Amino acid sequence: MKLIQALPSSLRDEAERLMTAVHDDRVAWGELTDDATSGLSRLCDVVAQRRVVVASYQSKNGECSVRHLLPLGLVNKAGVWYLIADGECGMRVYRVSRLEEIVVTNEVFDPPKNFDIAAYWGAQAEVIEGKRSGVAAVLRVHSSIVPVLRYQFGRYVSLIEEGDVSIVEVRAHMLVGLAERLAGWGDRIDVLSPPCLRSELARIGSELVAHYGSPR
Repeated sequence: MKLIQALPSSLRDEAERLMTAVHDDRVAWGELTDDATSGLSRLCDVVAQRRVVVASYQSKNGECSVRHLLPLGLVNKAGVWYLIADGECGMRVYRVSRLEEIVVTNEVFDPPKNFDIAAYWGAQAEVIEGKRSGVAAVLRVHSSIVPVLRYQFGRYVSLIEEGDVSIVEVRAHMLVGLAERLAGWGDRIDVLSPPCLRSELARIGSELVAHYGSPR
């Protein structure tokens, strides 16, 4: 705060805006990932200056569209950056690494009155987490594996019973995806529930044996 007060008045307002417009959420969705942040510096500037931007955004399914955005704030989600912005579609969350060709306009905007980035992000994160954790499984594992599972699943792992052999719960969006993530552990984990996950792991194992079991 003392550093901000030492800034020239022309820069002080922008610095104070940026302080309240950046939120830090240190818990990852799941496995930690590296994210491209080439446009982050420019977005920090436009958030502080309250400038409208035009950008190309690539959705999760690969479709691109041009968006006119009013940047309200930035969230650092364990190394993955998100932009919260208003626009034609209302207030949305955009992954910074999917924003391309960011053009800064001369248009200045006023943010919504009483906008609270932490409260907005908390509500959105709760919805996203609900979608990402629809399937749960209970595993029996050696205690040495628990830290690796924490890294692999992030906040979607919880310790039920601790000991040399521990009981943990892991969650994921879909059964098939969860089975694929667990298959690499082989017999080092024991799936206690649900039975459908055990069946899916058996199917994956059978496919691998059929494909690689015979010498070529």
